[in-house]
Amino acid sequence: MRITKFVHFPKINKDVFLWGLYDFANTPLTAAMGGLFLAQWIVIDNGIDDIWYGGIFTLSTILLLLTSPFLGAWSDKTGKRIPFIKQNTFALVLIGSLLGLVTVSSIPRIPKVILALGLFFLIQYFYQVSLIFYNALMKSLSKPETIGKVSGIGQ
Repeated sequence: MRITKFVHFPKINKDVFLWGLYDFANTPLTAAMGGLFLAQWIVIDNGIDDIWYGGIFTLSTILLLLTSPFLGAWSDKTGKRIPFIKQNTFALVLIGSLLGLVTVSSIPRIPKVILALGLFFLIQYFYQVSLIFYNALMKSLSKPETIGKVSGIGQ
């Protein structure tokens, strides 16, 4: 017997599937870089106080609080979300790649850590900014009665 006879697989709209796939790819990138790799590399491997690592989150959040209303208004004015998501994704891939190269480079320790923290600041900022546009897509992907289901697929 086929497994599909026993298990019901709900049909998912292609756009909803792609929306969820973006989150599936985007979140592990920042979690792995920030939570698993970079914190240990900065604090354990390089002996830098963890206040510097935590400060990056604080500073990027402050910048996000100052800029997100304007970015959201700009997106609302143009009525577009996808171009903003693409630009932020490109920035995340580029900066994440640079961060990987910096950490294995032969740059002296302190400048290397400062550069890595600066790149991580940008990663945190662009990741959070991408969520502004990503979450704004919900309205076009769902009806009020399915918003919980669609939201669960993406986040």
